[in-house]
Amino acid sequence: MKTIFKILFLFLAFLTSCSVPKSTVMGLPDQGYLVFVSDGQYADKTVHVTLDKDKASFNANVVRQKDFDIKAPTYQIASGQWTLKVMYDNKVIYNQKIFLSPQQTKKVILP
Repeated sequence: MKTIFKILFLFLAFLTSCSVPKSTVMGLPDQGYLVFVSDGQYADKTVHVTLDKDKASFNANVVRQKDFDIKAPTYQIASGQWTLKVMYDNKVIYNQKIFLSPQQTKKVILP
């Protein structure tokens, strides 16, 4: 009887010791965000944004400076260095090189 208990104990100990703890490491996505703000003539308007000479382009809504923290739409792009050109009515209103770190939100202040 003792032998059966010893074998059963060893069998259960063997089964419980075989599992390996698994850990999952999740990094932050390699993305940054752009927000377009203005207190001037471009506030509450839609502008056309071009990244790196037509590598990517999109339309963006410009918010007032006071609405930046709550209502500001963000535009997700890959982190790194970009040449950012913003146009309104086929006129360039912003043209600069920017560097975006992962998870950084860059506030682009338009006139």
